[in-house]
Amino acid sequence: MNHIILTPNELDLLQQDKLVVVRPLKEQPPEGYEPLFGVVKDDGTMTFKDIQTHRPPINVAIPFTPGQKLVVKETWRIANVIMSKDGHVKVLIDYVSGGEKIWKQTESRNLEGWMNNGYYRWYIKYSPVTMPQWASRFTVVAGEPVVKRVQELTFNEILRITDTDTSWMSGHNYGIARDINENFSVRGFKIWWNSLYAKPRKRGDHYECWPWRLSDTFAYNHDFAKEGNGYVIYNKDGITTYPLTIHSNPYVVMFEAERKAG
Repeated sequence: MNHIILTPNELDLLQQDKLVVVRPLKEQPPEGYEPLFGVVKDDGTMTFKDIQTHRPPINVAIPFTPGQKLVVKETWRIANVIMSKDGHVKVLIDYVSGGEKIWKQTESRNLEGWMNNGYYRWYIKYSPVTMPQWASRFTVVAGEPVVKRVQELTFNEILRITDTDTSWMSGHNYGIARDINENFSVRGFKIWWNSLYAKPRKRGDHYECWPWRLSDTFAYNHDFAKEGNGYVIYNKDGITTYPLTIHSNPYVVMFEAERKAG
């Protein structure tokens, strides 16, 4: 079973059964390629075609497929640790988003060994990346994915992703109200998107980012430069460089997430 990391806002929407997930495709097709049919095949890929120079079609891996079960990971803390009656280590997990605390049983029968494994600093916030599967409180099931460029997301799709309240848009001023709300909603979504994906991330021996547009990368990072036909990012020493790939206006995958008990 794969996992998905959710932001605090997404966790809130998940608990309201309103979550629509959108993520960049980590494997982006080459420039000039577009989805051929827009359907995820049985092997978890989608076919893209070249609309410009008619290069051969390619298959791109789609990270989420219809009906796929995903363990939700989130920021967490340890509130208490005990030995259960059956001899297993039992941990009180404090879920930072929402403040819920739930006892979870681990597979370990060695309290000292488990605590020496690294999870011994109580009430220290741990990154979602470190959350083991047994500590998760939610599982979601992915709906039918939609793949398109982030700038092609419609106003209504952005409203669903952000769960924006539009009840105030009524009466004879509806058209003006919609224009105002669309302007602010799209702008707010763009800021949210760039805050998560415009900053370069290390992937193996190189860096990548998925900004709304190319210029947005400059606002979130100043330690990179153009080199030849590409970009490089500087290490902390200011000398060493790593290749940087900027996926401007990237393809994204969007799907509804149905909540299941964790």
